[in-house]
Amino acid sequence: FTRDTKKLKRVPGVHSMYAFVVSTLAFVLLRNEVERRKVQHPSGPHLFKMLWFISIAWVEYVHLRSADWLPQVLGGPGQAALVVSQHDAELTLLYELQLAYHLHSALFAVLVGAKLEMHLHHAVTLCLIVGSSLLGFRRLGAVVFTLHDVSDIVGTAVKALFQTDKVGALLTAYVMLLVSWAYCRLYLFSQLIVEVALFAYPAADPPGTVPALAWLRTDVMYVETLQTGFVVLLCTLLVLHAYWYTLFLLMGTKFLLGGKTKDISETSSRTLTHSHGSKAHKASSASHSSFSSSSSSKQKAA
Repeated sequence: FTRDTKKLKRVPGVHSMYAFVVSTLAFVLLRNEVERRKVQHPSGPHLFKMLWFISIAWVEYVHLRSADWLPQVLGGPGQAALVVSQHDAELTLLYELQLAYHLHSALFAVLVGAKLEMHLHHAVTLCLIVGSSLLGFRRLGAVVFTLHDVSDIVGTAVKALFQTDKVGALLTAYVMLLVSWAYCRLYLFSQLIVEVALFAYPAADPPGTVPALAWLRTDVMYVETLQTGFVVLLCTLLVLHAYWYTLFLLMGTKFLLGGKTKDISETSSRTLTHSHGSKAHKASSASHSSFSSSSSSKQKAA
């Protein structure tokens, strides 16, 4: 709020900072509690993330279902421009929540010792969230959020099931993971990158005329440089998606062929084996031990 002629006047976007601060603190406190109990409940961190992705995906559905710029491939009419230089105020709260979640994720990635590619992913994601808001790409950002969150619901379910011995449920979720990632994170995401790369700011409405972009210079070369950087960051995410998808295929192949696999996508060191194979191995070990004991006894008796 600011005082103007002895009256309080709401400044657009300022009130949302409260949602950002409160959400960030809530994420940090809840995640800290979940990580503290991870030894007793190893699936806890993944269930925490899955609950977030389900909740935010619902929020995104409510926000986007009636938007006239939602692409037809996502069930929208696709009548208005998806990539457009304007500041969509109705997406402010969604952006603040997403920024809070990914900021807390970046912090805990450092604390739990995540792999280098996870740190790169968090850094790029934070830059894209801030950059898409400042450059007027909020519509595109909302669609990118949706593509990631929907596929992450299945991804976190796989990671949670990986901590159990429910092989059937895990394989079902794994197949859904491959399908959702291939469609959302590889195919549709690459199409969005093409739209951003081909977008040209209209000369009559340069980015600097938008309130959130008023601090930007409006000369074409400067704006195109920012746009190029934005495309490079999106391509970096796409490369990471392809890399992780390859890891998923590798882990699935090892599990199907060798009867066991290891989560190598983030930080987990748990090895999963076929349950029947494990029981057979235990039975074999027990019988071998019993046989050895009986043979030893017979030798002593002799």
